[in-house]
Amino acid sequence: MRVPEEGVATDHLSEDRAVDVALGEQPGEEERTHLAGCARCREEVEGWSSLGRTARSEQRVEPVAVPAGTWAAVARAAGVSADPRAASSTGTPTGTPDGSPSGVG
Repeated sequence: MRVPEEGVATDHLSEDRAVDVALGEQPGEEERTHLAGCARCREEVEGWSSLGRTARSEQRVEPVAVPAGTWAAVARAAGVSADPRAASSTGTPTGTPDGSPSGVG
């Protein structure tokens, strides 16, 4: 299935279709023609193909260090404390990003 891109006269492969092609499903004639002339769609299919190859390989992928402040930013966005000591007895985070009780401060 192809989806039109807003403001562009051509259609592109949907993400689902790009994944299907990346996993080995043969594209139809119209899709082959489109892929031959559309770098964006070719790159998307190649990206999914690369991900699939990496997932199937025995190659070890080293974890990437999380930049400082990332977890605090995630906690702020989620409206919880990034401090694990702020968890309730049920293990559910409580309070606000600054550590004050919910509804206060």
